Amino acid sequence: MILLKQLLTEITLTGAAPYATEFTWDEQSSSRHDIEFVETRVSCDGHLMAFNFDKQWGRDDEANWSFSILSKSTNPDTERTDWTISHARSDASGKISYLRLMSTVLECILDFIRIYDATSIDVTGSDNLPDKDLQKTRIYRALLAANSAEITTAGYRVLDASGKLYLVRRTRADASGIDTPNDPSM
Repeated sequence: MILLKQLLTEITLTGAAPYATEFTWDEQSSSRHDIEFVETRVSCDGHLMAFNFDKQWGRDDEANWSFSILSKSTNPDTERTDWTISHARSDASGKISYLRLMSTVLECILDFIRIYDATSIDVTGSDNLPDKDLQKTRIYRALLAANSAEITTAGYRVLDASGKLYLVRRTRADASGIDTPNDPSM
């Protein structure tokens, strides 16, 4: 038996074509007119998936974000359709290619990084069940490790500490020691 964790650890996803490589970002702003929430939606084998980045305010108003994947979930008790982070409650569960989804996640995160130049992104797995949180975090950890060259080229490093998993922008300081994120020559 091959475990998904082992499979993702051994591959770089080069053979798994992403569902999308170009993304349209929908930005939601706060009363301060700052972007608070960014989302893109992708159809994966006919199932709509949302890739969300929520701004988390840090020291000095740094652009720290939290990543999550949501899928449509139809509650059988009502006719209302909701979004869920829960694999068990997803209408896409078992109906899409998980390797293609993870390949899409990587493309999505790299696109977000290029556009929004986040200071950090929390990519810790989230689910309604604690065991699934841990499983998703292990999968993201393997995904980022298998694609570390692309993460490094994008100017980020992986910070794996205390059960949390982050992508952290490497400092681009000039000779004065001042971080210059908007200077492409740095």
